[in-house]
Amino acid sequence: EDGKILALGAEENKIVFTSFTDEEFGLDGSVNNEAVWNGGYGAWTGIDIQSPGSVLENVLIRGGGKYYNTPGYTRSALAQEGYSVTLKNSTIEWSRKYGLLLKNTSATSTIENNIFTNNNNPNEPDASGLYINSGALELRANTFTKNKTGAKLYGASGIAENNIFENNGTDLLQNASTISFKNNTGIENDPEPSPPTLLETSTSTPPIILEESTTTATSTSPKIP
Repeated sequence: EDGKILALGAEENKIVFTSFTDEEFGLDGSVNNEAVWNGGYGAWTGIDIQSPGSVLENVLIRGGGKYYNTPGYTRSALAQEGYSVTLKNSTIEWSRKYGLLLKNTSATSTIENNIFTNNNNPNEPDASGLYINSGALELRANTFTKNKTGAKLYGASGIAENNIFENNGTDLLQNASTISFKNNTGIENDPEPSPPTLLETSTSTPPIILEESTTTATSTSPKIP
């Protein structure tokens, strides 16, 4: 049955969504701070929300997006379709394909001060930390690191400011989007050199410069898949 999620953790006591096999936060309920995640990409199905009003703050979503060859599986750690979601002060990592998927959202989603990392499954060419397909968002002060692509903004509107894209395969791709960019930073994203994708779209002619954004390494402008 559809429903919303209100997951409100604390900085020192985050709510954890993970697999039973997670050695750090696992089935036995113990916490082993020395453990290293070894569950791979998509160890469990993830969170799929199809109702309005969900808020997740101070959560860790690890290893979601398990895929079965039947309809309805998004291969995402967190997916919101048709409505907006608020995600703050959280970490999404080791997803099967997408860390956060926003699709056809009818209101503005707030994505603020999160970490999207290690969403880089080699068996998923389109893997990314964030993927929005038609919708509005406020993307502020997030860090995208070690993802295949940091963020994909397709048919999106809204703002993206003060985000950091570091050590991703590609920093950012956008297509048919009307996003206001400001004060975003790219650091050591591959491949290099050539014009940085963080500073221009990969499809517009002429390129749309992302206002007041910076980069310390350069990337080619890949084609939209």
